Amino acid sequence: MAVLRKYRRHFGVPSPAVAAKDELVPTLFRHFDTIEVEEEEVLGKFLSTLRERHAGVERPAPKGKGGKAARGKARVRTKK
Repeated sequence: MAVLRKYRRHFGVPSPAVAAKDELVPTLFRHFDTIEVEEEEVLGKFLSTLRERHAGVERPAPKGKGGKAARGKARVRTKK
């Protein structure tokens, strides 16, 4: 309920000050549907942020069979 009130306050959505959850939800859904979003721009910024945040992060090596860390390329067995 607190999140709904914060959303209403942040975006200035007109509704009664002491509105019940049943009153706020439909009002906020209507408001949310009116917001226009440039999907390509948002996705581009999201991916850019991910790259920046994980640029200096070391990741553990993936584990192969036997619980040991895999090294190099995976080996493919072929029938002879």
